[in-house]
Order: sequence, then C-alpha cells, then structure tokens
Amino acid sequence: MKTLLINILILIPCLMAAEAALAISPVPAPEFPDDTSELSPEQQAQIGKIAAEYLLAHPEILLQINSKLQAGKALSQPPHCAPVKNTGTR
Repeated sequence: MKTLLINILILIPCLMAAEAALAISPVPAPEFPDDTSELSPEQQAQIGKIAAEYLLAHPEILLQINSKLQAGKALSQPPHCAPVKNTGTR
C-alpha cells in the first residue's frame, strides 16, 4: 500500500506536467485505445525512474504536494483541545 501511494505521488506531477503541455500544445492530443491493461514491471520501473528524475529536477513540486497534504490533514483532524490540568481537588 505504501509503495502504491509513493508511486501515485510520483506520477501525479508527471501527469500534471503532461496535461499542462497538452493544454498549450497546438497539436491535438493523440487518441489512446480503451484498453487499460496493466503495465509490465519494466514499464513501471521506467516510469518510476523518469518521475523520480523529474522530481529531483523540480523539488518545488514536492513542496506543493506536501502543503496540500498538510492542509488536507488539518481539515480532517478535530480541533486541538488543551489538556485539563489536575488541580488535586474533586
């Protein structure tokens, strides 16, 4: 599960960059077949390597992802309550 999350976090910036490039490209996006078969282990390794190289070249993306993750955690956690002091009386 942790590996899947890491792979997703690595692929998100690559997909965002590709989407941005296609959005400003004068060439129409290629048509892809509807077949969504699994990638081979070699293909997964190659994609992981490319994504890692991209993230190392653009570390600001990781900072943006971390900020969004932290903001999401802050929203999903209940507000912090101060601890109750023990006064020794009942």
